[in-house]
Amino acid sequence: MLKINLSDGQDDEQADGNAAEETSEAVEEKSADTLAASPEPTEDGEETAETSKPKRKIKPRELVLIALLCVAAVVYYQKDMILGLFSGMGEKPVETVEAPPPAPEPAPEPVAPPEPDPTLIALEGLRSSVPQRAWLTAATILYDGTYEIKGMAFTHDAALQFVGLLGKIGSVAAHDIPKKRRSSESMYPFVISGKMANADAPEILDTIPPERLSPMAETLAAHQKDLGIAFLRLPEQGKTYADNDLPFALEGTFENLEQVIRMICPDDGDTRVYRLSIMPAKPGKGYNRIRASFSLKTLSSI
Repeated sequence: MLKINLSDGQDDEQADGNAAEETSEAVEEKSADTLAASPEPTEDGEETAETSKPKRKIKPRELVLIALLCVAAVVYYQKDMILGLFSGMGEKPVETVEAPPPAPEPAPEPVAPPEPDPTLIALEGLRSSVPQRAWLTAATILYDGTYEIKGMAFTHDAALQFVGLLGKIGSVAAHDIPKKRRSSESMYPFVISGKMANADAPEILDTIPPERLSPMAETLAAHQKDLGIAFLRLPEQGKTYADNDLPFALEGTFENLEQVIRMICPDDGDTRVYRLSIMPAKPGKGYNRIRASFSLKTLSSI
């Protein structure tokens, strides 16, 4: 007998309704769970710390990456300096040798002042030392400043005064003065020898050749009027003179004679008076006039 289940359609519909109800309830429960899990806003509209979403932790791998990026940035911006450091590696440092300070310039050697002619020194000393009551009758002066003089004094004191004055400007080696006489009209002849101070003799003197003496004589003759003298004798051309010869002779005053010697024997020159002889001029020429004869030599070049 065939049975027909008339309740299959109702059952299916009821099953579908139950399924729908179950689905609806599940949705409602899930929504409730979601609402329950969502953080509740505070009064300021912010979420509380308990309900806020947890922060994301940085992994060690990411820290290493960030550090590498920083190093790369530093290397990029400081590449010139870094390259400069590496470029000098392996090279020997260049030693800078400081130049020694310049040697101090040597101090200039003191230049000795030129020495005047010793004969001229002796002549000036004699002229300034003769007292008023005495005069010279003869005088011989050599190239080293030594002298021998003869004269007359009206008083004994004048002769002694002359010796004392010569001792102040040099040394008196000897003197010959007569003893004092009772008569006031007596004359006192004297002889005095010595050496002037500060008269350094040249070490070596050479004879002046004739070819040099002749031009010198011509120059002196051309200036004799300007010098206030009159030449009595001058060197002859081509003639050679010995040490004791006196080829120059003139007449004038002591001052005129000094001018002539300064002219032909300058301090910075090489000519010196070798021997000088002085005596009074002839009578009638004036008491202050003298006659002088002298010879010349030259400083040696050795």
